[in-house]
Formats: sequence, structure tokens, C-alpha cells
Amino acid sequence: MIATEYRRVAVGALLLMLGVVSGGCDTTGPESRSSLVVEAFVQAGPALPEVRVSQTAGPEVTRESALRGLADAVVTVSVGGLVHAYHHVGGGKYASLAPPATPLGPGDPFRVDVERDGIRATGSGLVPPSISLVRVTPVPAPSAVEAVLVDTLGVSIDSLDVGLGARLGFIIPVEVELTWDSLEPAYWVATSLDPEATFSSSVLDFFLLPSEVLPEAGRDRAAWKGVYAVPVADSASSLPPHDLTVSIARGDSVFAAWMNTRTSGLASSGAGNVRGAAGFIGGVAIDTLQLRIGN
Repeated sequence: MIATEYRRVAVGALLLMLGVVSGGCDTTGPESRSSLVVEAFVQAGPALPEVRVSQTAGPEVTRESALRGLADAVVTVSVGGLVHAYHHVGGGKYASLAPPATPLGPGDPFRVDVERDGIRATGSGLVPPSISLVRVTPVPAPSAVEAVLVDTLGVSIDSLDVGLGARLGFIIPVEVELTWDSLEPAYWVATSLDPEATFSSSVLDFFLLPSEVLPEAGRDRAAWKGVYAVPVADSASSLPPHDLTVSIARGDSVFAAWMNTRTSGLASSGAGNVRGAAGFIGGVAIDTLQLRIGN
């Protein structure tokens, strides 16, 4: 069922999924203190993390908030006692002027400091142990089943009777088991099954589980099973060939809480762990695979 499998070199797309996606424009005007958003996901490796500094268009930080990148912040990242100056590279994104003297490794402490218009925001943490997917096993259902398809994202169950695009259709569920290299009981993992974007309809089905945030403690093996679905034309349809992106990210309990707010839509102005602003600054380990599913 798997024609090809390869590990992506870049993890930028996954990092965008982890955080709030910043808008492309840059702003410098004064705004309210509560609307500042800072995000940095620190990974082991030879490069220092990118830092995003943004501002919400409204008074609250929610999943639907429009964010505008800020170009006039002062950003520094400290690793191993060395302070690295950052510069703005566009769209509210800041990058290091120089690489660290030695690569970041698991257990390394770090600190991110941001100052903008008299507001100081800071966050710190440790780089978590690396994580690696060692096996991905997809098992498609033998035949299509009927389900509710929703063409408008974000429609709630109570909204299905008000003409917002809900319709009956057919899907083929695909169960996927992920196995990673080892368990780290002090950490959490966030899993994700993301089929190619050409399947435009969302599926409302309580039995689907395309993503989950779960503790590694208490598990008997480093494995997780999820389910996604592919819409098809009718009950006789076979599974169409498609690409599936499989991702796993490891972080601490604060990372887990942040991920839950991103997926549930419950984020508020107090979401995250940044002192002096909203957002998240923390360590993360990521692995991503892309697979071709089908004949």
C-alpha cells in the first residue's frame, strides 16, 4: 500500500502548524500590551531557532485572530551562557546573526528575550531528547462507508442544520500506527496525520483520530494509532492514491498544554508560557515522514 516513503529535510510547515501563523505584513505602531505574541520552537541541531514576534488585530489571542508581524522588536537568544543577537528577516520573523559555537543538544538550557515598545517578554526551557519515527503502518478499510462531509471548516455539530455545507457522502477510513524509537516518560508527544490538500472536504465522524497530544509516561510501547479518512464518490469507490504527511513532536507538559489549545480552539490571551506576552517559547523535537498511499 505504501509506494514511497521519505523523511522531509525541512520542518517549517510543521512548525507553522505548531504555532499561530503570522501575517506577512510588518507593523511598528503602538498597540495594547495584551496583544503581543511571541513564539520560538527550539530544536537540537546546528542552527538557532527562528523567533516570531506578532500582534493580534483584536484584544484577545484566539485561534481565529489575525496576526501582524512586528519589525521593530529587539530579540536575543541565550544558549550555554552566550547571548546571540537577532535581526528581522521579514513578516515578524527574527533570525540569528551567526550560528552557535556548538550545536544545540538535548538537555541544553536556552532563554529567549524580546523587547518592543516598552514591553518585555521572555521564555526559557530545555532542549528535549530527539525523536525518530521508525515505522508507519497504514491499514485502509476494505470498503467505503457513509459519513457527514463538511465543506466549511470549523462548523460545529450544532450548526449542521443551518445550511453551512454539511452533506452525506462516502469515505474510506485509514488506520495508521506510528512507532517511534523510544519512550521518554518525562515528556509528551503530539501526533498528526495530514493527507494531501486535494481532499477539500472535512469529515465529521467521532471515530476519526487524525491527531492527538498524549503523555509518554505509562505507555507500554512507543506507538500510537490514529485514523484519517479520504472522501470518495460512492460506496463502490476504491482508495485513491494520495500523499500522507505523518508528524510527531516531543515536548514538555507546557508544550502539551499549548498544543491542546491550538487544536481545540480554546486559546485565549493567557495561552502559552511567555512571561509578558502570549505565545509559546519552548523546546521541541520533531520528525516528519511523507508517504505515498495507494496502488
